[in-house]
Amino acid sequence: MKQKIILLIALLSILLTGCSNEEESSLVEQGKNALEKHKYDDAREFLSQALEADSADENARAMYMQAMRMESADEYKEKGNYRKAIKELEFIDKIKGGSPTIKSEASSLKKELENLNEQYKKEQEERKENAKLTSKKDKYKVERDALNSNIKEKPKKEEPTEEKPEEKPESKPEESTQESKPETVVPENSPVQVTPQSQEAPQNPAA
Repeated sequence: MKQKIILLIALLSILLTGCSNEEESSLVEQGKNALEKHKYDDAREFLSQALEADSADENARAMYMQAMRMESADEYKEKGNYRKAIKELEFIDKIKGGSPTIKSEASSLKKELENLNEQYKKEQEERKENAKLTSKKDKYKVERDALNSNIKEKPKKEEPTEEKPEEKPESKPEESTQESKPETVVPENSPVQVTPQSQEAPQNPAA
């Protein structure tokens, strides 16, 4: 009787173990399918249940990590943070086991993001250079406008006009007056009257 009970227990144990293994295998397979279809939430759910059934399943653990890192890489890529996305993809490459399909996709995506990151850096440098040139042009424009403004505000200097010297009327030479001959002084009681003609020189009586 005891032997029969032992045999029955052994059979039940084998059956339960077989069912458990089949269930775990099914969960791992479902998790793998979801992972490769990029349904990362579903993949983590299936693989988490598989690990609860068998915590020593390294393949299930590896795929669980792949699902987490691929989801993070996609989020960083959408935000334009290529540097962090590349780091997540590099981590996937270091994981042992897991889905070979996901490893291949991670490697291809990493190269794509590296090219995008290099292009982004170049564009950033070009934007900086353009910003510097624009700043210099604006500075020169401001200085030129200020200079032009100062020139407009300064009053124009009146050009000195040559003043013509006033023409003074020519002074006419004063008419020479006849030299006045000295008047002959006649004594008061002289009977001779002095006339203007008497002042002239005496005429020759022989004339």
